[in-house]
Amino acid sequence: MVKLRRSLQSYWESRALGYGHTLAGVLYKSLPEHLNTGLNEWHTNIIKKYLLPRLPNNPSIADLACGYGRLSSVVKLHVPNALLIGADLSFNYCKLFQTVTHTQTVTCAKLDALPFQKASFDGILVITGLMYLEPPQAKQAVANILDLLKPDGHAIFIDPGQELIKALHLISPSTGKNSSPSTGFSKKNYLSFFAHHNFSILRSGSNPLFTLCLPLLWALRNAPKLLTFLIPRIINKDLETQWMARYAMHRWILIRRDR
Repeated sequence: MVKLRRSLQSYWESRALGYGHTLAGVLYKSLPEHLNTGLNEWHTNIIKKYLLPRLPNNPSIADLACGYGRLSSVVKLHVPNALLIGADLSFNYCKLFQTVTHTQTVTCAKLDALPFQKASFDGILVITGLMYLEPPQAKQAVANILDLLKPDGHAIFIDPGQELIKALHLISPSTGKNSSPSTGFSKKNYLSFFAHHNFSILRSGSNPLFTLCLPLLWALRNAPKLLTFLIPRIINKDLETQWMARYAMHRWILIRRDR
């Protein structure tokens, strides 16, 4: 386990140095830029639509597995009075976070070994962060992360679906080689992480339409005007999806700590 953690940290230190503050560094290296941009837009819209309106004035917000701060930048733009804290296992990404977000409060820490006190935050983001833990470790990490919420605090999680990854590997065994060291989670496993007393699942969803349209959107990579028309409409449709599709690139869930 120690060796695995060291190799994972080394992987992300190298990726931060190689890609800097680009989406390919924190999303999919193999996807064209317009697809990573679309996926990032869906992530940010979920946060803006479902998390931020539920937070109190002057909220304390933790961006866990923050990368270079792609999501914290959006949070800071829409909630400028927030106390924003980032955490990432990569020292290089922590430095980029400070530069990109102009926020000094960032700590280099793993999701399953966070240094924060219980009941510290009104809002927590964990976007494509759990996916690098094995299910038992991920489940424990979720329990620890939820304990960081204040009463009536909210946390949002987004991670890839294992079913789609397995299906793609069956179609093409080379899919995923030299990609990130993650296989995602099955829908059943993912939901089991959030079965905790004193916490309520307020909403969940996925991006089945974006996933289904990936081959078409990839083929249209040289048609920017058409992509500009299509991608926002696909994202908006997925934004209203209130179910976790079995075969979806990403799934998400919004949790509240009850009073």
